[in-house]
Amino acid sequence: WGNFYAGGPETFHLLYNHLYLMSNPENL
Repeated sequence: WGNFYAGGPETFHLLYNHLYLMSNPENL
């Protein structure tokens, strides 16, 4: 998680978006 936090808000946004798409494949 250290690298995750080091990435800043952009990394968090990308990861959150990835998880959202993974859980909602119809939105791809």
